[in-house]
Amino acid sequence: MSQILALDPSHAGALLGQIDNALRRGDQDAAISFCDTARSEHPENVLVRRKHAQVLQIAGRTTEALTVLEDLNRDKPGDAPACLAMANLKRKLGDLDGAEAAMAQILEHDPGHEGALLAQIDTAVQRGDHEAALILCNAARKQHADSVILKRKHAQVLQTTGKMDEALAVLEDLIRDKPDDAPACLAMANIKRRLRDLDGADAAVAQILEHDPGHEGALLAQIDTALRKGDHNTAFALCDDVLSKHPESLASRRKHAQVLQSAGKIQEALTVLESLIRKTPNDAATCLALAGVKHKLGDLDAAETLYTQVLKDNPENWPALNSLAKIAESRGDLERAIALLETGSNPASVR
Repeated sequence: MSQILALDPSHAGALLGQIDNALRRGDQDAAISFCDTARSEHPENVLVRRKHAQVLQIAGRTTEALTVLEDLNRDKPGDAPACLAMANLKRKLGDLDGAEAAMAQILEHDPGHEGALLAQIDTAVQRGDHEAALILCNAARKQHADSVILKRKHAQVLQTTGKMDEALAVLEDLIRDKPDDAPACLAMANIKRRLRDLDGADAAVAQILEHDPGHEGALLAQIDTALRKGDHNTAFALCDDVLSKHPESLASRRKHAQVLQSAGKIQEALTVLESLIRKTPNDAATCLALAGVKHKLGDLDAAETLYTQVLKDNPENWPALNSLAKIAESRGDLERAIALLETGSNPASVR
């Protein structure tokens, strides 16, 4: 990218690549700075505006991201990626009616738009209407019979409704057709692990690693299976392996903290997570992990602050709501605990 930008400092593709590289490094501040440069050079460029919204969302600046997308939607009402991003963001914020309006805008122009159909399914799941989600899955699969993404989504919805055998059947059919489909293999491994078929989970993960020995999701899944077996020595060895392959990965470093905590090394886990949160203060998964450790150590004020921070960007985040309810209960504030749990059990009411 640097060579291209040296020749042409305003090259849109190189500026976008620079932003992506910063995101891969986990450097959100640099990514936002690069976005500002790209927007100043290309204020009307649709790709640059979409990328700006994406970076703002990753950085936890959800309201600003939504504003960028709404402005883009006003200028380019037929831009499906922007509408879809807006729908997903509104769904994350609990504005399910707004999400459905954005999806309807897409489907009005393209009734078979796969991304919008998938978003409809996700919205039904978020409303807790699993019957509607399954109906939407079946309808979408009729329109896109060979869609790998829809088959995965169907399996996910079946799993959510507790229909594990049916979910496994969908995934097994998919993997027969696409034996190197890593997301399907990972989904199957997760279900098998939930069903305590740990050998089956290992076999599904091995299928991924046969094609891609450095696949981060598969390496992390191996760690989860080792933890389920109570084998901390293997889990630590696997952590060393994944961190050697993905040294800057937030997910791999969080997993290392999880293994440390599981092995009773809670202060070491705390050190890892505090280091991560300094680098990415708005990362929800890291906030939740650190809050969990603080909660376990009895630092309820710090845990509450972190859980509340997560809810600012995602008011329906169930782990945060549930944990805040437990903190409220421990303080004798049963009214607040009940209100938090009711919020989590009725997400459609959140705005």
